[in-house]
Amino acid sequence: TGWPLRDARGRPLADVFRIVDAETRAPALDPVQRVLATGAIVGLANHTALLARDGAEYQIADSAAPIRDHEGRTVGVVLVFSDVTERYRVEQAMRTNAEVLRLRDRALAEISQGVMMTDAQARITYVNPGFKRLTGYDESEALGRTARFLQGPATSALTSAPRSG
Repeated sequence: TGWPLRDARGRPLADVFRIVDAETRAPALDPVQRVLATGAIVGLANHTALLARDGAEYQIADSAAPIRDHEGRTVGVVLVFSDVTERYRVEQAMRTNAEVLRLRDRALAEISQGVMMTDAQARITYVNPGFKRLTGYDESEALGRTARFLQGPATSALTSAPRSG
């Protein structure tokens, strides 16, 4: 937080533990108040940013839990949080790289002779324009089907001439 204990002591939590939604910049719900209101352990939502005293910003993960006396009454809250900025940055870079690779693969597929992509159940999820040139089947005829429909006696993408159509 950037606050030495001597400066933080006695200040409202909201002054020292300033948290916002990293995407919308809206103030995040105060986890301590949520624990006091519910008596339950709570955690922060994803994309929570801590705004430090010096203006630095950190992605954080945290949880807050009630401190109970011997009779079970909530007498305080323990707030534990950790800096996950680097993990958040790496995850964001991985998502960006995956999207770049997906776009690259799509571009390569568009200019290839004939490309067909399938899901884990071998259902066709994508065909490029070259697919119709090679097989005679439109995208709408292929999507959702397995490649087995191409293996009929009159139509084989590898051994027969393209279907007219």
